[in-house]
Amino acid sequence: MDTHYPVLLLFVILLAPQVAPYTTHYLEWECLKGSVTLNLPAWEENSAAILTATSHTSYKLQMHCKVRLQAPEGYAVMISIREIGFRVKSDSSCKDWLEIQKRPLCKTTFRLEEDQHYDSLLNNPPNIMDIIYHTDKDGLDNRSLSGYPGFTFTYTAFTKDSTLNSSAFECTNGNRIWPGLTCDSHNNCGDQSDEEAKGRSNCGIGGRASMVFFFLGVLIVFVLIMMCVATLLCSKNPTVTRLRRRTISAIPRLGARYST
Repeated sequence: MDTHYPVLLLFVILLAPQVAPYTTHYLEWECLKGSVTLNLPAWEENSAAILTATSHTSYKLQMHCKVRLQAPEGYAVMISIREIGFRVKSDSSCKDWLEIQKRPLCKTTFRLEEDQHYDSLLNNPPNIMDIIYHTDKDGLDNRSLSGYPGFTFTYTAFTKDSTLNSSAFECTNGNRIWPGLTCDSHNNCGDQSDEEAKGRSNCGIGGRASMVFFFLGVLIVFVLIMMCVATLLCSKNPTVTRLRRRTISAIPRLGARYST
């Protein structure tokens, strides 16, 4: 029996269902004409996505883009900051920035728990969030900007209306999201209640990410066991045994030949 089939089956059954299928949009690819609109459906896995500045280690210079994040009517947009890394001037003001709700953001942020968040509830209309991405020009190129990733954030469609979808996950703050977005290490609610170990989300210790690592560990142990079994079977094979004996017996003669 091919040992690859049990390994593949274990991955599909245990590991694959635990990974959240977020779509990632790279702004340098999306914004080729100075503006772009990214639409979110109200429901299912695509009701949340990731927007990041670049697919490279550092962002491009001399770029100005207006981004519109749009949810369906009756819904709003939640932005949870995952990472910010821009250049700043000597007076600590922003040289490059991401502007959300008329606030330029450039202070270095690296918080995978995404506790810094913004929503469009008070916007007019409330289902639209406009942001601006700006990078200055000073003669440097991407290779000179190693360590400046720009930004990455998660954005989610949510609603306050309990009549829109009865199966929604209700956050502690009253926001309602698709239930498949819980326990995936992204702050879709805005108040982290979709990632709590207990409470409504009941993610357990470490949430879904810990389950991924657990099943990955099981997978590795399984592969090691199969390798040991294969090695043991080979050691009992007469042909392999004879070949090993011939190899070992030939080593002294080779050594003696080179010593003379």
